[in-house]
Amino acid sequence: MNTRTLLATTFTLAAMSTSAFAADCKTDVEDAFDLEAAQIEEIYACIKDKMVEGYTKQGDEVAAVYRDWAPTATRPAVAGPHGNRLLNTFANDIAAEQYLKFEEEGVVMPAGSVLAKEGV
Repeated sequence: MNTRTLLATTFTLAAMSTSAFAADCKTDVEDAFDLEAAQIEEIYACIKDKMVEGYTKQGDEVAAVYRDWAPTATRPAVAGPHGNRLLNTFANDIAAEQYLKFEEEGVVMPAGSVLAKEGV
């Protein structure tokens, strides 16, 4: 899998809209930066299965398997570089060791690395 495919897969999962699903999951906080950990977990629990259902309808082969990959955090978190959305990222077996080092410079991902980012 080349870099273009890796990026396409990452952006495909991250960009698919979850707003219709999120409408069923109420919170009284308007700014994601104000959410407490318990609120984030509650929102995620409410929509996670619906997100996968939506992703798999698009026919993307990654959508059906990414939840079996290594999670890169214990819960979704606000990620400023990604439009201030809540993200939950998963790394396939090839990517996990390098990605989970959380290095900021000089990162070289092994060929075949795939990241799936759920964006809320």
